Amino acid sequence: MQQMQPQKTDYQQLASDETIRLTPLRNILSNASGQDASSKFVSLVTEIERYLTDVAFHDDDGDGELSQNTFDLTITDGSLKAKFVLSHKCNSMIHKGLLRLNCVIDILRTTIKYNEADVRGKPYVCIEDLLVVTNDYMLDIDQELRFGPEASEREIDSLPLASRRRYYLPMWNDVDYYGNIWDEYVGDSVVTMTEALAIETHNKITKIEDIAKLFVSKGDKGKLYPPIVGRIVKKSRLSHYGKVNDKVKLPYLMTVVVADTSSAVSISLWSNMAVKYFKLLKVNDIILVNGYRVRSCREYITKADNEISDGISQLEFAVNASNPRGNIIILTDINIYNNLPALYNNFQNSLSLINLRSNCICDVMGLVVYVGRPYRWSRKSNLSGEMSESFWMHLYDGSCKWPIIIRIYAISQPEILREIEIGKVLICSNVMVHHNVTNSTSDHYLHLSTTIYSQLYVRTPTSASAKDLLFGKSVLYQQLLRWCISEEAKQILSSACYGGHYCYPPSSTHFQSFMASSDDSDIDITAAKVVAKRANEIHFRQSERFKMQAIVSHFVVCNVNSGDKLFSSTVLHNPPINVRQVYSQESGMFSQKRMDNNDNPEDRPPDGQEYLYGLKINKDVAVPGEMALPIAINSDRYDAIDEYWILTLLSLNRNVAIDAIFIPIRNLDRDYRAAGTYPMDDTTTSFDICKVLSSGILSVNHPLTSEYVAELEKQLQNKRFLFEIDIYNHGDTIIESVITRGFLTDNCEQA
Repeated sequence: MQQMQPQKTDYQQLASDETIRLTPLRNILSNASGQDASSKFVSLVTEIERYLTDVAFHDDDGDGELSQNTFDLTITDGSLKAKFVLSHKCNSMIHKGLLRLNCVIDILRTTIKYNEADVRGKPYVCIEDLLVVTNDYMLDIDQELRFGPEASEREIDSLPLASRRRYYLPMWNDVDYYGNIWDEYVGDSVVTMTEALAIETHNKITKIEDIAKLFVSKGDKGKLYPPIVGRIVKKSRLSHYGKVNDKVKLPYLMTVVVADTSSAVSISLWSNMAVKYFKLLKVNDIILVNGYRVRSCREYITKADNEISDGISQLEFAVNASNPRGNIIILTDINIYNNLPALYNNFQNSLSLINLRSNCICDVMGLVVYVGRPYRWSRKSNLSGEMSESFWMHLYDGSCKWPIIIRIYAISQPEILREIEIGKVLICSNVMVHHNVTNSTSDHYLHLSTTIYSQLYVRTPTSASAKDLLFGKSVLYQQLLRWCISEEAKQILSSACYGGHYCYPPSSTHFQSFMASSDDSDIDITAAKVVAKRANEIHFRQSERFKMQAIVSHFVVCNVNSGDKLFSSTVLHNPPINVRQVYSQESGMFSQKRMDNNDNPEDRPPDGQEYLYGLKINKDVAVPGEMALPIAINSDRYDAIDEYWILTLLSLNRNVAIDAIFIPIRNLDRDYRAAGTYPMDDTTTSFDICKVLSSGILSVNHPLTSEYVAELEKQLQNKRFLFEIDIYNHGDTIIESVITRGFLTDNCEQA
């Protein structure tokens, strides 16, 4: 993989200038087929849009494979804007978070390309190579940017430049909607029906149960079935099934579960119908469905998240744009259908969840006290190469002292996720129960996760919320609102926070359990060199966990509140290593070993950048989940964490050193990482660093003194550990390394 090198000195100087001079777009466009290598074509990136690669526009990338994703960049000179296609060779810059919105780029080389299958198509400009000059550049623009006279119709209509398809994908997953195409029918009167027309149509309506009987007796050999009317009780998130080499223009699928007084059935909307109705149809809507096909339910729908109830029909109604032409009409305000079954909620509180079996589906609600940062991972089984994204949340409902811990995946309401805030009430429907029991059977962890049918509702805990139309009659909801104004709730909210490193369930604190894997084979221990290499490859917001052997060659003890730092006075191994080996050029990780006067300046961090434990320190960053220190924050200072350590982990072969941060849990009542865990019974009064690293808990109070550091040095010297570390990419070359566990394995041999 191409290594991303620090910017050259002249670009650093350009980025440090008070005002960056952007190149007029006409200069860039007029030189699109051959720039002067000595010229700078500097532009601001205002939009990055992703879409599925179209084989008609692209050759393979030189290794026999074709990138799954293509990106369009919209750039500006401050007055006009233009859209360019980014070469696949530069995709990794977006994947790693190096090239992003509001960054200034210098375009080094472009080419002009054509769609050879389209006699009327205009050419487009492809950026073959570029450099990122600076990030987060704020341009003062008085008016809305417009395209210039050279813009093509696809640019103006916000369509992908290098594709026959007419839609963009969201940046970080394939299951959310993105772009104007999804709003085309919102507010359209063709999807609603007057009450007079509904009465006229009422006699033609057939029950779902009767349709099932008709299908069993006659099948679906081109037969047109009568319309049905029902209430939407479940709505799935989107499914994108597009592939690089197919020709489906809108490869989308959505599913709703509709119930009438006789039964319930899954209704699948394909392609154009999914795009037309996805934002129109909502849970609790009453709809009329006409022009559908009937068939046996597909396996992946009947088994989706193990949540299809026994009362649902094992048939599927498919609605397509043709053969036959499907149609759905919203009847929510029509009084003659008030006898349809109401929505059913299976609300559980945090105390009763423990009694539910794994994979059980339920509904919960609670006061939001923790909102985690996003985590992404690759779905290798998915042919489109998409990555999934999730984040963790804690809710309290007052029924017991531990929170409801939920992992939020993509849902059908991506806009709702932006409304979730600390202090709000969150209602989650159709969430799944997960029980995790470690090999030491005394540790039992429970959490929930959203499913493809989950719906989220955000409410403000006020007296007006008690009259909520959906949940106002729920006893649990009324109890929760009363608890939210209690002193107990206020006390819990005082330690509420956003972001930070988080993993659940926590790793075992017992070495034997930690070493065991699910198939009873040896655990996968990774060489430090491989960890460093992988840290340079992971995508933006992607996290990976590794187990690696190392010794601690140096450490720093830091106080969060005061900013005080105490360094170890000696290198904690024998023999000492060469300074050149501390900094791994391959990984870009700079160790925390102190620089002496005789140190080689080539081993220092690049000018203007300070690297600690794999992160570029930026003390001004205040965005939740994006700060240099991987600890959570709230509106004030987060006081549950007051101390952290920076350990330089030196590989056993002394060829790679990785700085990693270890943040011990000091306050079991206020630290968000301790919620829902079972801390070890610790009555120790003396300090044991091996026990602290293996448990993650620092229970002994101590002043931050040189004597304390000397004790750490003594206990760490010539010790070999098996560490578990989490690597996380913040973007902009910021790689985070966090130690979650460390177990003493042996004393190092003296050389």
